[in-house]
Amino acid sequence: MKSVAMIGFMGSGKSTVGSLLARTARLSFVDLDDIAMELAEADVADVFANQGEDAWRDWERQALEGMADIGEPIILACGGGVIIKPENRRKLEVEFLTIYLKTSQEVLVERLRDQQDRPLLDVPDPEAAIAKLFEERRELYEATAHIVLTTDNKTPKEIVDEILKSLNEG
Repeated sequence: MKSVAMIGFMGSGKSTVGSLLARTARLSFVDLDDIAMELAEADVADVFANQGEDAWRDWERQALEGMADIGEPIILACGGGVIIKPENRRKLEVEFLTIYLKTSQEVLVERLRDQQDRPLLDVPDPEAAIAKLFEERRELYEATAHIVLTTDNKTPKEIVDEILKSLNEG
């Protein structure tokens, strides 16, 4: 079995669904942001503030390379911007079964409205930032994913059940 990588916009439920899927499938769960922060020896906000987004994307790339070579199947929750780098998209397409948790912009705005810990939303108009990033990334998520699941109005358990059904059919 290949490792499964969860991709999608921030707030789409990658970590929540990924950890539940891992428990259900009895696999290890890894959050790519945690690995990237270990490599950077700083949290996401500090890297963005002190080194910039490009530096974060490099830490993220290094973390993804390490996860692809882990040697056992895992469930991996990727950061929302992992698909920005072409080499990450190739790695996700080849080394992982990649699942896009497709969430509407309206639901994302609602989920992210009060989150202060997201550097890309630490701007005067977070809703406009979400809209811009959503448009920039949507096609990349869809092009990278092997499976696309719409998540609006579904519980994490319902999404995991859909993933397991897709895996059993495939």
